[in-house]
Amino acid sequence: MVISLITTFTIGVVGYININQMHSINSDVSSNVIPKLKDWGDVNGDMGVLRNTLTKIIDRPFDEANETGMLDLNSKISTIMNKQVIASQGDAKESALVKSAKDAYENYYSFIPGIIDKRKQNLVPDKKITNIDMGVFGTALAKNITDLVNYQNNTAQIQNEDR
Repeated sequence: MVISLITTFTIGVVGYININQMHSINSDVSSNVIPKLKDWGDVNGDMGVLRNTLTKIIDRPFDEANETGMLDLNSKISTIMNKQVIASQGDAKESALVKSAKDAYENYYSFIPGIIDKRKQNLVPDKKITNIDMGVFGTALAKNITDLVNYQNNTAQIQNEDR
């Protein structure tokens, strides 16, 4: 009977410890990794809308609604990126990835006010800017976002394996 009690108690303690570890991992991933993944997913989605809106601005007669939409998207993306710069300060690799993404976005967006100004005057923007220069930064940003998502996934996996 004593052996049975000791065995039952041991199983209970081991089970309790393992459940606490799983809870800790889930809590950490839920509070640290998932919000970052959501933010970068939002940036990726907003960039798709931004690119679509930019195409409308370039290819169609100027419409202030597109300009307003562009400014709103820029605000959303910039807010998320600034939040992620702060959130990543404790991790040098993540911080470098976030900085690269932010730089690529800022370079990409830096062309847009000039394009809008040209379209307001009913002028066609320089194709080198819209097709080549912006493409370089847009591609870099897409790669940065993919790298950040992969980094967060790896972080979650490492946290799971370490415990």
